[in-house]
Amino acid sequence: MKAQKLKDLERRLSCFLQELLEPMGRKERRHWARVYLEGLLLDGERKSIEPLAARLAGADVQALRQFVGQSPWAVAEVGRRLALKMVDLLAEA
Repeated sequence: MKAQKLKDLERRLSCFLQELLEPMGRKERRHWARVYLEGLLLDGERKSIEPLAARLAGADVQALRQFVGQSPWAVAEVGRRLALKMVDLLAEA
């Protein structure tokens, strides 16, 4: 993929996640949510924390483990926002 296309995708992902992750509260939680989601989107057979972190520059295995296993956040509100976004995107299709 060309560099400009990657920059465009990164910008679009940032806009999407900014609204979606806002109910997670703390900036640190939103940061690790983005890192985790980027790891899930990358190529790789295993989606467990260690292999996922290995694919990401600057990813902290312990911080990702803590985010996934212990981080409290408004699951229902994030899910609601995701559902509304999907309705909007499907209506455009």
